[in-house]
Order: sequence, then structure tokens, then C-alpha cells
Amino acid sequence: MSVQFPQLIQKLAPGYPLLDLFTIDCTLIGGTIYYFTPGPLTQSGSGGVVMADTTYLTLPIDVDGLEWNGRGPLPSPKMRISNVLGPTGGTNYAMALVIANNDLLGATVTYVQTFTCFLDGQVYADPTATSEPAIFRVDRKSHADKNFIELELAAVTDQEGKQLPFRQVLQGVCTRSYRVWDVGTGTFIQQNCPYTGSDYFTAFTVSTENPALDQCGRRLRDCVARFGVSTPLPTRAFPGVALNPGG
Repeated sequence: MSVQFPQLIQKLAPGYPLLDLFTIDCTLIGGTIYYFTPGPLTQSGSGGVVMADTTYLTLPIDVDGLEWNGRGPLPSPKMRISNVLGPTGGTNYAMALVIANNDLLGATVTYVQTFTCFLDGQVYADPTATSEPAIFRVDRKSHADKNFIELELAAVTDQEGKQLPFRQVLQGVCTRSYRVWDVGTGTFIQQNCPYTGSDYFTAFTVSTENPALDQCGRRLRDCVARFGVSTPLPTRAFPGVALNPGG
């Protein structure tokens, strides 16, 4: 006898563990697609679970504010991703993920639930046996430390606050991700800022010979210090925007 998701979800004791599945799609911001589950279930030592031929890596994730009651504003959940334990057992996985994808701003997050009996290779394996997907976009990174990364999400149907261009217009702040010095390898981890030079500056635009202190203050002067004034600057700030256009 077959078992269906709607039947199990309505039972007080369904008999199978309920599983959360998260997809973080970064293709619109120049990245790739990531699949995660809070776990801790594993299949065949894969470090995750397999659903519809897709492996969801085990990564502790917690989401608050998913309630959707049909009244008032659309939900704006907060998603916290552990920075302590990654899919391969190492630390700082979440930090590396957001750094590599410009804080995940604009990435699409899809959340569904299923039961373990519907996973590939299980007794009632069914790739369609999930809840209706909840789809959000990453609105901003609200917190980051050695323990976790917190992201604020917005429903994709919520058009309030949309701007042209899609990224936020800031007069004096560049939104590019600057390279990070890796102490272990003694090299830089390059981000979407194109600077690859050997001149180093602190966050206060003070010249230094220590590459570990090389940080960008995200101001126009930081860009000029690295690229000079003879070529177009790659800053994502909008220095020509008036602070008081009506004045």
C-alpha cells in the first residue's frame, strides 16, 4: 500500500521522521546551487540525504518566522546557518559560503519538508512527496560571527522596497566583497572585487606591508588607493547620487 505526504503530515504519529530541505540558488548572483538539510540523517556515508537524485548536505540550519496566515504582511523569516560545523566536519563553512557569494544577497532560498520514507532508496521513495515549497530571497546578512551566520529573507512575491537597479543605491559604500587573506596557505582568497595587486592597505586606507592586514574600507578613497585615478574604478558605490536632490 502506498503512502502519501498529505496523509502522513496530518497524523499525530506519522511513524517516520520529518525532514527539512533547503535549496540556496545563487545562479542569479553569479554562483551555483547549494542543497542542505539540518540532518543529522545520512545515507551511505554521503554526509547528507538524497532526494530526487539530489544530495542535500548536512548543515545545521534554523529558520524563524515561516508562519503564513494570510493576514497582514508576508513573512520575513530569519535563517541562521551554523558556522561551527560544516558538511565535511570543518568550521567556517557558512562564512566561506557567504563571502564567496557576496553575502548571498539576491540568492533564492527554497524550503520544503518531506518524510524520510520518501527519500531515494527508501521504502516509499517519491521525489514529488514534499510540502508546497516556500520561496524567499535573501534580503540582507544581519549577523555573522564564529558561531553562525544570520540572513533576513523576503518572500519573492513581496515587491515592497524594490529598487532599480536591483542592488541598493549607496552613495559612499561599495558593496563588492574584498579578498581575504588565508593564513594557512599564505595566499588571498579572491572575491568579486577585481583587485589583485601587491600594495596593501588597512581599513583606514593606511599603507601596510602585512598582507593579513589588507582590508578595504569600501570608500571611494580605498578604490583610488588600489587602482589609481587613470582608469575607471570598479566600485559599486554611486558617488554621483545627491544626498538631497530636492535641495
